[in-house]
Amino acid sequence: MTTPIILASTSKARKKVLRDAGIIPDDTINAGINEAILKNKIARAEVLALQLSREKALAVSHLYPNAYVIGGDQTLSLDDVIYHKPTDTDVLRKNLRLFSAKTHTLHTGLAVARGGKVIFDGVWPAHMRMRVLSEDFIDWYVTTCGQQVLSSVGGYHFENIGVQLFESVDGDIFTIMGLPLLPLCDFMRGQGWLKS
Repeated sequence: MTTPIILASTSKARKKVLRDAGIIPDDTINAGINEAILKNKIARAEVLALQLSREKALAVSHLYPNAYVIGGDQTLSLDDVIYHKPTDTDVLRKNLRLFSAKTHTLHTGLAVARGGKVIFDGVWPAHMRMRVLSEDFIDWYVTTCGQQVLSSVGGYHFENIGVQLFESVDGDIFTIMGLPLLPLCDFMRGQGWLKS
C-alpha cells in the first residue's frame, strides 16, 4: 500500500502493538488536542473514549489528508465514575485501594480518519477484576513501579508487573493495552490494506 499510515499518538504501547502485528506506521504524531475540554464536557466513559479517539484522528488527518490516521484513547470507569491517569504515587495508592476487590472497565476507543473524515470507529470494553490488595502489596507495587505507571489510566501496565494486581479479566489483551487490534485488522483487510 502506498498511502501512508499515521498513528495519531506518541504512545509507545500503541506503536508496539501495531509494529508487532506487522503494521508499521509511517509516522507517529501527537495530535495536540485539548483533552481537558472533552473530559469536562462528557460524563460517560465510553463516549469520552470514542470522542477522544475521533478528535485525535481528525486533528492529524486535517494536517495529512492523504494518509490513513489511526487514533486511540482509553478511559477507566468504576461505578459510573471516570478515573484519569494518576497524577502522582499518592493518587495511585488511593486508586489501588478503591479498585481492590472490584471490577472496573477499560473503554478503549479507536478511530481511523482520512481526508478529514472518520471512516471507522468504535469502543471496545475490557472488564478488569482486581484481587484483594493488601497495604503491603500496594507499597511494594508502587515502590517497584514508581513513576512509569503514572502514564497509564489505571496505574498499571497489564503486560508487565501490573498483571499481579488482577484476579480475572473479561476482554482481549489488545483492548487492555490501548488499541483494539482485532477490529482494526478486520477493517484494514476490508480496505485491502492487509492480506485477506
